Amino acid sequence: MMRLAAVLLLFTTATAAAGPRLRIDEPPGSTPSTPSATTAPPTSLPLTTAPATSLPATIMPPGATAPHAQPSTLEDADSPNFVVEVVVGGVFGVAGLFGGGVLGEKLDCASGCPGDLGGLGGALLGAGLGLTIATTAGVALVGRDDKHDVSIALTWLGTVVGGVAGTIAAARIASGNAAGAIAILTTSTALGGTLMLHASRTTRRPKTAIRLAPLTGGSVGLSLVGTTW
Repeated sequence: MMRLAAVLLLFTTATAAAGPRLRIDEPPGSTPSTPSATTAPPTSLPLTTAPATSLPATIMPPGATAPHAQPSTLEDADSPNFVVEVVVGGVFGVAGLFGGGVLGEKLDCASGCPGDLGGLGGALLGAGLGLTIATTAGVALVGRDDKHDVSIALTWLGTVVGGVAGTIAAARIASGNAAGAIAILTTSTALGGTLMLHASRTTRRPKTAIRLAPLTGGSVGLSLVGTTW
């Protein structure tokens, strides 16, 4: 009897050690829960920001100053010179003044110089026309280019206005000096024509060139192949 109790006690102890242990809070007959592995809290890596890289500064020698951006002062190479226009127009005006005066006097006296003036009226008219026309030709000759259009009529009108102003100025300033009066008259005439020529300058639009160009298939037809001034 004692041996049977000892065997039962040993069997009960071995079974309890080999089988799963029941939790106290689990009801009898429930499936024992397997203890889950302990999950370590996630570790976050520290975010590292790369230092901003800056371009290396230019090393300047002592006493040197940094270069500054220079404003663009490039002018159109085809733009005529204002002073040259006035000078050339004045030279042409002197020639036109004397040439027109002589021609006007000859034409007026072609029938015997009628009247009390004796051809003076024709000389004055011829001198005025010769001055303005020759000055206009000189100013336009220098002031025109391939990229702009100018008005010859407005240029001539400017010489007329400048000639009238020059006549008044010459009468007041150099009334007893013929050379000075002529210089003032021709310079004022050329200046008026040059101002009006520049006021009438407009940019010339390129014209489309229509030329014969070979087409596919051996035929020839009209084609827009470019622009020309």
